Amino acid sequence: MQIKEVRIMKLQAPWVEAPRFGPSVPEYREILVVEIETASGIIGMGYLMLLGGGAETIKACLRELIIPELLGRNITDVEGIWTQLWKKNYWVGRMGITVMAQSAIDIALWDAVGNLLVCHFIDYGDIVMISFQHMEVAVGGDMGLMAW
Repeated sequence: MQIKEVRIMKLQAPWVEAPRFGPSVPEYREILVVEIETASGIIGMGYLMLLGGGAETIKACLRELIIPELLGRNITDVEGIWTQLWKKNYWVGRMGITVMAQSAIDIALWDAVGNLLVCHFIDYGDIVMISFQHMEVAVGGDMGLMAW
């Protein structure tokens, strides 16, 4: 489940009703979408909803500081990847742009791990059975869950 490619897309959408959180209101809301694809074709998607701009800066952070660290890594090592990115970018910025970029990656990794679960519906006429194939993945140790 090695990461083969990371794609970044910036979307803009007009406000239905613009928020009033400062003296000027941005014309558009920006949505930054990150897709992580593995060599085996598993895709995970993460996103950021930005209220006041900054998408191009976050894209630059992803390209320069984060994506090179992801390529070749296993998508199931979400916590290890998060820790490595946090330590690597600690002195660059512990809040703001670097953490927002890391957040989009974290969401995409967890989405990719969730996409590893394949569900099959088997129809036996009166009965429909659901069969799950999955791999063992450690999840949320702080929530009391040990593994699938």
